[in-house]
Amino acid sequence: MLRVICLALFATVAAGCRNDVAPSHPTTAVARATSVSATATTDGQVHRVACGCALGLACQNMIEVEGKYVPLTGETSLGDMAFCGQEGLTAKADGELRDGKFVARSFTLLPRK
Repeated sequence: MLRVICLALFATVAAGCRNDVAPSHPTTAVARATSVSATATTDGQVHRVACGCALGLACQNMIEVEGKYVPLTGETSLGDMAFCGQEGLTAKADGELRDGKFVARSFTLLPRK
C-alpha cells in the first residue's frame, strides 16, 4: 500500500514538471560537483536561476555560479520547483558552494525586465 502511495505521489509531482520548456540558456553548462571552484562565494551578486528540467535535468532549483548551473539550497524560502516553467529569471544571492551545491545565506528573486 505504501508503495502505491509513493508511486502516486511521484506521478503527481512529475506531472507538474514542465519538461517541454526549452532551455533558456542552452550554451550554459550544467556543473558537476567537481567542475566549479569549491571555494566560490558570492556577495550579493546577480545570478541567472532556472529549473533543472529546462536544463535537461530533474526539476529542482538551479543557480548559475561561475558560468555553470548548480543546485540551489539554503535560505531561499522557495519550494523545490519554484522556477519550473519560467524563463529569464535572475536573483541576488549571497552564499557559497558546498558539496556541489550553492548554499544561499540570502536570496532575492528579482523582477523580470
